[in-house]
Amino acid sequence: MKYDRDEHRSRDYREVLLKMQESAEQALHVNAQLASADHDGIRYDYDDSSDLM
Repeated sequence: MKYDRDEHRSRDYREVLLKMQESAEQALHVNAQLASADHDGIRYDYDDSSDLM
């Protein structure tokens, strides 16, 4: 009987850990998409040193 309870508990913990892992992977994927979206397109480097001449 004790083994059955432990097995049930361990199954519950595994399910929770799997859900947390999936959530973390989704969050990392979304963060990677956002980071790459910030760097799309043309980037301009403004040089303010031209007014020193």
